[in-house]
Amino acid sequence: MALFLFCVIGIGAYLAMEISAGFRPEKSEAFLTRLPTWLNTHTDQLIIIVSLVLGFWLIGRASN
Repeated sequence: MALFLFCVIGIGAYLAMEISAGFRPEKSEAFLTRLPTWLNTHTDQLIIIVSLVLGFWLIGRASN
């Protein structure tokens, strides 16, 4: 189930970028050029947030 959801989210994100580029090429080009810079500057924060959410979720499942 987790693999299926991972694939659906990955394909959905790719399709969203492609559809956005088809309908609004100028805005999507500007967004896609800014995205790597934002990801590079916020990688540590993203890892911490995802780890916290996953940790709390695992703690919640363990208490059931």
